[in-house]
Amino acid sequence: MRGRLLRKIIKNYSIMGRLSFITLTAFIFSTFFFNNFTSKARATVKKASSKKVHGWAMRTQPKYKKGFKHFDWANPNAPKGGTLKLATTAPFDSINPFALKGMSAGLLTPFVFESLTMSSLDEPMASYGLLAESMSLAKDGLSTTFYLRPNAKFSDGKPVTADDVVFSFNTFMSEGAAPYFRWYWADIKEAKAINKKTVKFIFKRKNPELHIIIGQMDVLPKHFYSKGKFGTDFALKALGSGPYLIKKFKAAKIIEIERNPNYWGKNLNVNVGRFNYDKLVMKVFRDEAILVEGFKAGEFDYHFENNSKRWAVDIKGKKWDNNWILKRFMAHKRTAGMQGYALNLRRPVFQNKNVRMALAYAFDFEWSNKTLFYNQYKQFGSYWDNSVLGARGKGLPSADELKLLNPLKGKIPDEVFTQELKPLGMGWSSRDRLRKAMQILKKDGWQMKNGVLTKGKQKLEFKFLLNDKAFARITEPYINNMKKIGINASIDLKDRSIYAKKAKGFNYDVIVSTFGQSESPGNEQISFWHSSSADTEGSRNLMGIKNPAIDILIDKIITAPSREDLVTATRALDRVLWFNYYIVPHWFISGFRVTYWNQFGVPKKVPPYYWVSSWFQEYSWFDQKKAKELTKAIKTNIALSKN
Repeated sequence: MRGRLLRKIIKNYSIMGRLSFITLTAFIFSTFFFNNFTSKARATVKKASSKKVHGWAMRTQPKYKKGFKHFDWANPNAPKGGTLKLATTAPFDSINPFALKGMSAGLLTPFVFESLTMSSLDEPMASYGLLAESMSLAKDGLSTTFYLRPNAKFSDGKPVTADDVVFSFNTFMSEGAAPYFRWYWADIKEAKAINKKTVKFIFKRKNPELHIIIGQMDVLPKHFYSKGKFGTDFALKALGSGPYLIKKFKAAKIIEIERNPNYWGKNLNVNVGRFNYDKLVMKVFRDEAILVEGFKAGEFDYHFENNSKRWAVDIKGKKWDNNWILKRFMAHKRTAGMQGYALNLRRPVFQNKNVRMALAYAFDFEWSNKTLFYNQYKQFGSYWDNSVLGARGKGLPSADELKLLNPLKGKIPDEVFTQELKPLGMGWSSRDRLRKAMQILKKDGWQMKNGVLTKGKQKLEFKFLLNDKAFARITEPYINNMKKIGINASIDLKDRSIYAKKAKGFNYDVIVSTFGQSESPGNEQISFWHSSSADTEGSRNLMGIKNPAIDILIDKIITAPSREDLVTATRALDRVLWFNYYIVPHWFISGFRVTYWNQFGVPKKVPPYYWVSSWFQEYSWFDQKKAKELTKAIKTNIALSKN
């Protein structure tokens, strides 16, 4: 499932801060398999590690045996055909989802591009062969080998080879690609083609997850992408091995893909019940309000709603009452991750931890939830909220955590050792929150001058970079509250293209962002908070964190030899991140809010670790009978059943 996280990061790289990946920003697993991992299972994994396998799972055995027919959540009898119409407010200008430059369109991965393996949606971290027929891990844990399927080919008919895999790896590790890849696969020394259909990845050091996450790499055709500069020359052309071809693309307007009748992998067990539409179309709308009106008018079929007000006020009416459109709240077992106002430490004012702490206390979640969000949310109290990995509700650091934290004393906040993780100011009134914030700032030496808090020559003033009017509505009450105690903040609302450029270049004071987490954190933590990513354009280290103690804890996570060690290291990092107040924490919800026209079928079984939009796009299907009934119902003004 980490593959889903990787793909989501790829898809949203050019549109950081978009509300549409809230919770995302949130990659995402259960802990059952991990918590039941025994020493016997470890021995089994180690014994089998040097042999070819059809799939593998992190620190346990994969659920699905060799030769399995299909995944449990897929409907093998799902009919093929029809069109799925989608929408976005992101004005994409590229069909290269892997490049640093440009704003990539959706519907590219996994529809046009494919990876070596495919992640399972009902296992915490497991994957099965896709382009690769099988794979193996060396006994010393320092290399992994993938054996490509003999019939795998690109959409132009040319075979997928080991040279293509090597080329892809080298391309993703180059400057033209998004920097995330260079951190995600930082422990891989090189890729080598052993023969035409066998490729070997050699590691720099042992890394328990590396053999799994490199399988998430999409494979590009060398004969196509070597003819130009990857970062700039492929914005308007693409070639992959996936089940769809790009039929139409107009920047900032539309992308349309259609089924490739010659797709090589249509009969693979991992694809049974998947990719059911003949065509998928995604159109661009100017803003969310216009998009919702377009949905009501039938301009597109499916909508994922991330705005609580729209869900409560706008997603209702006759069409829903008559079940012409269905409205569903779909639960999940995903880790909530973190969302909030990211404070840019590249700005001198935010290098002061006391300022950051005061801003966190000043945000009145309870008022916002009641007044703006219709009581739909919970307040964050951890960077791994809603997960066993988070330190929220776990009391003070455990003895095992202290083994990691004690050597860092003096380099991490004292609160790590003395305070439990919980939402800041839970249950407090706005007045109490502002009083606490003012106490912190006065103690730090800030004084009121001409209505603005000042310390020396520095004034406590900054701007929120936003790209959505809905979030401006949420931010304005926060700004008004802060002004009462002399914090002078304002909103810098930009259109999405300008916003994206500013976000990538870290040209902002405060930005809204999310940090999706999984139940198996690892190398992606480098991109989030490691010193090495702080100054790299396009990284996810939006706050510009450069903290040697955090770097050490990230390494402990990446190299954790057991599940128990991983949980311990993650909780330790959670505490250090939390008490550094890098983010003003927001809110999360334990489900997806979706609505779609009643002419589609969906699998009866929903996997626990899914992302709802990609799940719907890949596993739902067009139901001709329902479509006819819907047309008749609208024409005769009668209600339909929900099923």
